[in-house]
Amino acid sequence: MLFLSSALFAQKDSLLTIKAEAYSVMLYEPDSQTWSDWSEWTALSSVIIKLDSKAYFITISNDANDKFKILKVLAVTEGVDEDGDGFENYSFNAVNKEGNLLDLRFKLFDSGVIHLYCEYPKIIYVYSGNRIEF
Repeated sequence: MLFLSSALFAQKDSLLTIKAEAYSVMLYEPDSQTWSDWSEWTALSSVIIKLDSKAYFITISNDANDKFKILKVLAVTEGVDEDGDGFENYSFNAVNKEGNLLDLRFKLFDSGVIHLYCEYPKIIYVYSGNRIEF
């Protein structure tokens, strides 16, 4: 896969593990055909996100035990946010365990924070956390 040689995998193995510390949600509002503002960050205490690049799976140890199969790498981009923190985006097409298609995006900030966006047609979740090194 395209992202194996990137900063997404700084360690030698194929597993990226993130301890999520908070999440936020954005909803699509069909009446106005616009997206809501992001919700306030909600603290998390025991959610772990794992990206296994050899099996092409992402798992989230949340209440739903989400599991996603990566179907295709969409893009790898770089930028700078409004606070001046540089970042890299890694975007994928994926399917969840119920068979629903979605886009997943890892956003790695130079500060070490990692965001995972789970983008469905009418709702977007974002998890914020940091890499766990083993």
